[in-house]
Amino acid sequence: MAAPPFREALITGASSGLGRAIAVELGRRGAHVHLLARREDELERAREEIRAAGADASVHAGDVTDGPWLDRVVAKGRRKASAVYEVLDALPPDERRAKIESLPTWDEALLAYRAGELTRARALFSRCLEVFDRDEAAR
Repeated sequence: MAAPPFREALITGASSGLGRAIAVELGRRGAHVHLLARREDELERAREEIRAAGADASVHAGDVTDGPWLDRVVAKGRRKASAVYEVLDALPPDERRAKIESLPTWDEALLAYRAGELTRARALFSRCLEVFDRDEAAR
């Protein structure tokens, strides 16, 4: 089993289904997994499953659509920026192509946001939405 190309993973929807399965597998492969979802009891069960595989995970119960809460989760304990990855395989082909096409703009927008350049970040996220208007992350 190959190790992931990163040390940490932040998984939304990690309390059940595909999100939980991805989180458990990444934990088994050696990543420290940050589990995000609303149901803390289910997140704790997922963490125990990851620990049983010999890895560790952090539980963050809350609503990922709550921007300030999500910012606290991402920033907690961070000294430097980290890469953000998104699972694209489950998307329909046209959506996947649009997200891949807008990825350089997304990365630039994220850097601007982290640097506190909010007006610039908003403009860049808007450009992402021009490519794929249903991109909830860019919205």
